[in-house]
Amino acid sequence: MVAGANASQAASSFDGSWSVSVSSNLSKCEASAYYAIRVANGKVSYEGGDASVSGQVDERGHIRVSIRTGGHGASGSGHLSGTKGVGTWRGQRAAILCSGRWEAQRM
Repeated sequence: MVAGANASQAASSFDGSWSVSVSSNLSKCEASAYYAIRVANGKVSYEGGDASVSGQVDERGHIRVSIRTGGHGASGSGHLSGTKGVGTWRGQRAAILCSGRWEAQRM
């Protein structure tokens, strides 16, 4: 049991700071945004602003993230590899369903 707890706390090869660029497929949604996220022990957190971010990166680089800000929410998934990452996201802004892509670069 102790070994399992230590393994889940172990550093991930994706730990560190990442710059994430988010773009939308719809003109009625926010055109683009940038976030500085941090991965620590495979857990994702946001390094600024008033957004609430949670997520996880597994040992193969698969990432899932949820973000809430100003009463709006979105979720995304994708893959990190080395110093880059790509994926998709979807969420809702007022009554509009939004979606798009994101790209990440290790800082």
